Amino acid sequence: MANNQGREKSLEDAKHEEKVGFYLQGHRRETAGIWDLSAELIDMVANYLDDQTLCRFAATSKRHWEMLQSTCHQNALNGEGLIEEKMAALDRGDLIDVPMPLFNKAVANGNLCAVRSFLAHKVNPNSSYRYLPGARISISALYQAMELCNAIDMADLLLSYGANPSLGNLWTDELHLYRPFEPLRIPVWQAARNENSELVCLLLKYGAKIDPRHGVHEFIMNCNETVVSHMIDNGFDPFEPSNSGRDYMYFHDAAANKNGRGVFDLMASLSLSRPGRLDHLEQEINRCDGNGMTPLIMAIENDREDTVLALLEYGARPNILDQSFCPLTQHPLTRACIYNLETAVSALIRAGANINFREIYCFHAIHYAVKVSASMTEIILKAGADVRSVTGYGNTPLHIACMSEDSTFKEHFMPEDSNKYSKFMRRDVDLKIVELLLAWGAPVDAKNKTGLTPIDIARDHSVVAALKKSQSAG
Repeated sequence: MANNQGREKSLEDAKHEEKVGFYLQGHRRETAGIWDLSAELIDMVANYLDDQTLCRFAATSKRHWEMLQSTCHQNALNGEGLIEEKMAALDRGDLIDVPMPLFNKAVANGNLCAVRSFLAHKVNPNSSYRYLPGARISISALYQAMELCNAIDMADLLLSYGANPSLGNLWTDELHLYRPFEPLRIPVWQAARNENSELVCLLLKYGAKIDPRHGVHEFIMNCNETVVSHMIDNGFDPFEPSNSGRDYMYFHDAAANKNGRGVFDLMASLSLSRPGRLDHLEQEINRCDGNGMTPLIMAIENDREDTVLALLEYGARPNILDQSFCPLTQHPLTRACIYNLETAVSALIRAGANINFREIYCFHAIHYAVKVSASMTEIILKAGADVRSVTGYGNTPLHIACMSEDSTFKEHFMPEDSNKYSKFMRRDVDLKIVELLLAWGAPVDAKNKTGLTPIDIARDHSVVAALKKSQSAG
C-alpha cells in the first residue's frame, strides 16, 4: 500500500516537473509561448519554482518581469542575510549551525553573474556573515573576494556598487585581548598577503587606506614598487618603528620581495635623499633580524639575485654569517653556492667574500660547489678556492665529487633535513666536475679519516678510469 502511494506521488511529481518545464521552455516552441499566459497561470507556475528558477522565469519577458519583480527582489533580500531568529541566537552567544547567506555564497564561489544580480536587486555590497559564531567573527563580502581566482573582477564589481574598501572583519574585544598584535583583517591587507599588487592598487583607487596598525610588512614583502611608492607618498617612513607589535625590519622584507629589486631601490633612494641617513642605511642593511639573518641572507634565501646585487651596491657586507641555524653558522657565499645562484656568487666574490671560510664540519664553499654543478665549481676555483682543503671527515673536494648514492662512504651536509638544499645538491657523480678538479691539481691519492681515497669511493666506471689515468700520469 505504502509502495503504491509512493509510486503515485512520484508520478505526480514527474507530471508537475513536465508541466513546469513545458512553460519554461515555451519560448522555444512555435506556439504563442509563455509570455501570452494569463496572470493567474504565471502566478501558479511561479509558486512552484525555487528562487533561482523563478528569476530565470521572470526574465523571459518584460510582462513577466513586471509581475514578478517584487517577488524576485524580496527573495534576493531574504537570501542576503540571516533570518531574525538566528541573528538573535548569535547575539545571545548561542552556538548554532548557520548557513552562509546566498549573497556571500555567490561571492565565495566567484559567481559574477549571481553577485551582479544580487547587487542589482539592491543587496548591500557590505554584507557580511558570521564565521565561527562562537568566536564572533564577521567576514565581509569584499574580504571574501580577496581569495578568489577572479578576485580583481569580483572586487571591481563590489566596489562599483559601493563596497567599503576599508571595511575590515569584525572581531570581538575578547579575541583582541588574546591576540593584541594581530593585524585587522581588511581587504587591502589580505590582497597584499596574497601577493596581488594589481588588486591592492584597485582597492587603493577606491580609497582604501594602508594603516601601519594593519601590518606594513606584508606590503613591503609582497607588493611591487607602485604600491610601496603610494605608501611613501602617503607618509610611510621605512625608518620609523612599526606599530604592528614587532621591531621594524622593512629592509629584510624588501630583500625577500619577489617582484625584484625595485622596492629595495625605492626604499634606499628614500634614505639617500635625507640628510644623515646614509650611515643609517648601511646599518640597516647589515642588521640581523630576530632569526639571525641579514637582508643579504634573506635575498639569497628567496633566490633574489638582482636584490643581492643591489644590497652589495648599497654597502652590504658579504662576510656576515647567517645565525639562523645557531649554534651552527653559514656564510652568504656558501648559501648562494648551494642554491646554485651563480650571479650572486660572482657578485659576493667581487665584494670580498671569504672564499675559504670554514663552516660546520670544516666545509668550504668548494665542498658544496662540487655537488652543485661544474660551472659553479669553476667559479669557486677561479676565485682562489683551495682544491686540497678537507672537511672534518678528511674529505677533499675530489672525495665528495666522487660520492654517489651507492658509495660506501657519504659526507654529511648541513642541514641534513633541508628540502631546498637537496633540490640543488647532486645525488649522482658528474664526470665533468671530477675532470675539472683533476685539472686544478686535486690530489688523487689523498686519504680521508677512514683511509679511503677518491678511487675507493667512486663507483662510476668512467670516473674511476679518469682517476686512475690521472694517478698514473702524475
